[in-house]
Amino acid sequence: MAVTEQNRINSYWTNRANSYSEKTRKDMSSFKKAAYRELLRKYTESGDKHVLELGAGPGFLSILMAETGFSVTVTDSSREMVEEANIEVQQEPNKENKR
Repeated sequence: MAVTEQNRINSYWTNRANSYSEKTRKDMSSFKKAAYRELLRKYTESGDKHVLELGAGPGFLSILMAETGFSVTVTDSSREMVEEANIEVQQEPNKENKR
């Protein structure tokens, strides 16, 4: 991918970080949270679970994975998205399960 294309993508997600986080907050309060959590439990094995989520955005799946018992490391090309994910983690009631 050309550097200019990557810069355009980074700029897009950086500018959307806050509004995308608002969508994530709504999803965390909807049926989607329970549905995704059930899928994670159904299709993953027990035991040590380490996940690297690339392009984590504001952390919807990362938070659910942590709540399900995964040890999650996140990254995103947008620093603002990672900051939003950190905010979301702190706002979740089960934050003792997250790192």
